[in-house]
Amino acid sequence: TAAVEDFDTINRRIDQNANDLAKAQTVAILGGGATGVSVASNLKETHPGKQVHLFYSQAEPLPGYHPAVRQAIAERLQRQGVELHPGHRAIIPDGFACDRYTSGTVEWSTGQPAFAADLVLWAVGKTIPNNAFIPAAMLTGDSGDDILIGGVSSHSGKVAALAAILLEWTRPLSYA
Repeated sequence: TAAVEDFDTINRRIDQNANDLAKAQTVAILGGGATGVSVASNLKETHPGKQVHLFYSQAEPLPGYHPAVRQAIAERLQRQGVELHPGHRAIIPDGFACDRYTSGTVEWSTGQPAFAADLVLWAVGKTIPNNAFIPAAMLTGDSGDDILIGGVSSHSGKVAALAAILLEWTRPLSYA
């Protein structure tokens, strides 16, 4: 069971992450799904002077989305100045859960030359959700990560359901 971090620990980690990001000039985002695309776009908007590179294994980002959406998003990222690298599949280091950012060189199983970055964000879909804080009665399914809300299983909407739970739990809190 994962431990709940205290407020000071969380704040120190956020400050350290912000400092690491501020120092980075070259950022590699690995993964062309919604998380990778969103991070690349937001990072370039917030820090236009940084070199932001988005690497993904398919011809366009956002697999599973309508082709017109995929093309429109790729064009928007290019207008923003995000460098797109289709056809790249990262080699995940042994024992690495892709649950934190790294720095250094990324190797590719697809044969391209290695890429060096000051900060590497792994959005490759390998992270297992931390749902230890969700009451067991709300979890369903063989994997234990399907969330039950109002008696309806949200297998395809896990992230949205979890966001709704977190929103409800944090609504009355004040961050003064």
